[in-house]
Amino acid sequence: MFKNDNDIEVAGLIASSLAYGSVKIIISVLNKIFAAIDSSPADFIKNDNPEKYDVLNGLYHRFNNSDDIKTLLWTAGRIREQYGNLEQ
Repeated sequence: MFKNDNDIEVAGLIASSLAYGSVKIIISVLNKIFAAIDSSPADFIKNDNPEKYDVLNGLYHRFNNSDDIKTLLWTAGRIREQYGNLEQ
């Protein structure tokens, strides 16, 4: 799905964080998230503009609501900002 290493890293974090429950449902939720954040997960989390996270409103996975998903992405962005990537 993603070719850029930065996008793969961020997408991997999102996918692994939500990898519980039915595989069919996990894939459906991930597709919705990736569609909402557009073509580059790494670019999406770069900016600290809170309004842009509104595209995730209404998304949920089992007991995680859209606020949880927004917090995950916002936190990942701050980690990448401070350390350059999630691996560090």
